[in-house]
This record gives sequence, C-alpha cells and structure tokens, in this order.
Amino acid sequence: MSDNYSEQKYLRGRIALSNQFPDLDIAWEQDAGPHGKGICSGCRGFLPVVYASMLQWCEDCYPHVALMSKDTQPKDWKERRKGQVHDYEWVA
Repeated sequence: MSDNYSEQKYLRGRIALSNQFPDLDIAWEQDAGPHGKGICSGCRGFLPVVYASMLQWCEDCYPHVALMSKDTQPKDWKERRKGQVHDYEWVA
C-alpha cells in the first residue's frame, strides 16, 4: 500500500467488516499454518502473523491495528507472537 492514509483506511475497513459479520468466512481470517505463517489481512503477504480482531497481521501491518484491537493480549507484535506461538503450538 502506497500512502499511509489509504493503508489505515483499508485496515480499519477490514476490522469493521469482521466486527460487523463475525460469522462470515470472508470476515474471519485466522488460518495460519503450523509455523504461524499466513496471508496477512493487511498487505496480503504470506508471512508470520499474529491474530487480532478476527484477522491475522504481519509485523509491518499490526502496529496500524494494535490500538483498535479490544482484546487483552500484548499490543507489541513480538510479545503477542511469542504468546501465540505457545498458545497455538506453532513451530517457531
């Protein structure tokens, strides 16, 4: 994504879609593989991800959505990733 405004608008839209339609497959996107890699809900790159707001985020995209996430997990990507590697038994 080229400019920061468009990027943040897109990311906010993805979160809003997931919150509005939590039961739809297109809204719920947490499907990382056994190594914790998946298609980032933001940039669409196939990278290590963390789960937040019913979506999955790479290290570059997560800071844009961390403050919007209403969960109690760490807002720092590396801390969150470490916890989720443990919780989901991903092979680091």
